[in-house]
Amino acid sequence: MTVYVPLMEMSDNSGDVSNAARAQLDGWSKMTTCRDVVENCYGANLRKVTRMLSQVYDDALRPVDLRLTQFTLLAHLRVRGEMTVTRFADLMAMERSALARTLKPLERRGLVRLDHGRDRRTRVAALTASGEETVETALPRWEAAQLQIVNELNVREQKQLAASLELIASAIGAH
Repeated sequence: MTVYVPLMEMSDNSGDVSNAARAQLDGWSKMTTCRDVVENCYGANLRKVTRMLSQVYDDALRPVDLRLTQFTLLAHLRVRGEMTVTRFADLMAMERSALARTLKPLERRGLVRLDHGRDRRTRVAALTASGEETVETALPRWEAAQLQIVNELNVREQKQLAASLELIASAIGAH
């Protein structure tokens, strides 16, 4: 397993990567194998775990005809109220077009309302009364899935996981 040292640890105070560090990075790029990718890629490993977690939530939410991705959007609208699709996409760290595609079936089902904003170029998303009812029905099912996952971790592991996810999000969000 290769341990990747952050570039900041290999740079001077100005942020410039030293020649020695650059040579080390060049060496890594030539020595990296597909096994390194399979075993060490944070993105691939997080996606794998995300698919596994999503399946637990999706199974729990199936009786109310929702997927986790849809339920979390409804929950965000319930907590934050109506907002522009652009702000909503930023909040969810999604591309605006991906959010619009995910909202469309919810709009067709009458769970979400998409209206024009103050000008015709802006779209505003809001939870409907039917969407509120669906969230209320789905919430205990989401909670059961959450407990199924949480019960696999002790309190220290739960806090460590939450802290690690927050750290990664903060680090990536800063770029």
